[in-house]
Amino acid sequence: MVYAGVSEIAPDASELSQTVATYLAVYVPVRWIEWAVFDLILNRGSRSVSGFFFGTEKRPRFWRLDGIVLSCLADFPVIAQLGGLLPLGRFMC
Repeated sequence: MVYAGVSEIAPDASELSQTVATYLAVYVPVRWIEWAVFDLILNRGSRSVSGFFFGTEKRPRFWRLDGIVLSCLADFPVIAQLGGLLPLGRFMC
């Protein structure tokens, strides 16, 4: 379903819990990779395959999680303006 250039991820999701689960399933993994790129640039220990995907230490993993939480919090004003629709696209990442 398209509304003003916005695609709805789960058009049949009438319950808030389904909408939130869909949002988390899509954006949390994408943002983990995005913050892994920052970790790769800033932390030499993460310059391996396992370090990139899983982190090498506790502190960088929490740093990634904090970044994901911050990114998700920044999405709420946009989602609220769209009437609760979950937009798709690079602008949300």
